[in-house]
Amino acid sequence: MDDSYDEEALVEDNYPLSETGITTISAGMIYAMINPTKLATPFTFPLALAQDWVFTTAGGLASGFLNNEESQLPMADKSLLVLLYAIDRTQLDSFKMEGLDYCSKDSALDRMGLFQIFQVMVNFAATCSSSSHRFVCFQGLDRLIQACADDVKMVLLEQLVSPKCPFESMRAAAINLVKGVVERAFTALEKARAATQENLKIGKPAVQHALSPFISPLLLKNFQEHVLRLESKPFQHSPLKNEGAWHDKYDTFMHALNFYLFLLMRDPKDDNLTEVWSTSNLKDTQSEFLEPLTTRVQDLKEDYIQRLAKVEMEQDADFMDGVQQGGGAPIAEGKIRSKNGVVNFDIDMDDEDDYDSDDDDGLKGPPKDTVLELNQSMMKLELMDELLERIQELTSSALVEEEEDDD
Repeated sequence: MDDSYDEEALVEDNYPLSETGITTISAGMIYAMINPTKLATPFTFPLALAQDWVFTTAGGLASGFLNNEESQLPMADKSLLVLLYAIDRTQLDSFKMEGLDYCSKDSALDRMGLFQIFQVMVNFAATCSSSSHRFVCFQGLDRLIQACADDVKMVLLEQLVSPKCPFESMRAAAINLVKGVVERAFTALEKARAATQENLKIGKPAVQHALSPFISPLLLKNFQEHVLRLESKPFQHSPLKNEGAWHDKYDTFMHALNFYLFLLMRDPKDDNLTEVWSTSNLKDTQSEFLEPLTTRVQDLKEDYIQRLAKVEMEQDADFMDGVQQGGGAPIAEGKIRSKNGVVNFDIDMDDEDDYDSDDDDGLKGPPKDTVLELNQSMMKLELMDELLERIQELTSSALVEEEEDDD
């Protein structure tokens, strides 16, 4: 019953966890879930207290190791295991709004509230140099969000997808977290409806099911501005004008388009629980998000076609110069013939690091266009173009029907 015992277990020198130790603990946890009566009380006691650990010393100490220092990575995986263990033993939808700042008044005990732990995990998942650590931490974030009540989910997810989040990669990934929450809400609703139909057949009352805000108009009210709108930025930083900014935002745009397509297909017009099919929402998303993206994609495709043609002509000229000089110059790696923007996806992935020399001072200018890089960029544009066309196919009929009704 001594709290200091838990603290001692997290000190690397006192209790280092080897791979064998981690496997033993994991196996014991699984065994305890299957038949806990056969395990000794000292082993099952921490299992029963796991939910409390999230808000006590374990959260504070473990989170202290979640930083981007290489020297701390050996302890970061142990810290993640502690947090994942505690989070995974927490029932779904159990963290309420009052738990966001839990223990914040008791800072002398080095305890952390839910929102503090959430912020630490977000920062680590976005900045850690180890991809495996980032992946595990992101899975923990997903499970932590699932353990929250719907109103807390709204707060945490809105923090991730809004421009206030400093990590663009996290913003993109967080859209998938929103999508997962929406999917689980629809699945729960379908199960309740199916149970109600079965009950009605045998004369029982309908199953009571509270409608989640994630399958209500609140979804678009809270997330449409952050996910399905373009941020207004200065000219030099706008992804609709600056190619570098476009590449930085590409993943976010793709996740947003996939989420929108998912919502259109998951929430049919007959139900329209989220009002995604309402005329005002369709028109606003079309004019403020889809049309600007479509225009930008077409402009970039035309630009890349011209640049591809120029690079290929330069490669042809270099090759012919080599042949005429008797050197037998090899054909450039990754050379691809493109016609009208059609891209050959069979590309040699070797690196190409050609640079222009500006002057005799040895200074090098920006990297030259290469066939490989331009074709990779064209691939991305083709994927986004196909996604935009699919959304247009779904929504155009609804907009046409609305215009006909107005007439």
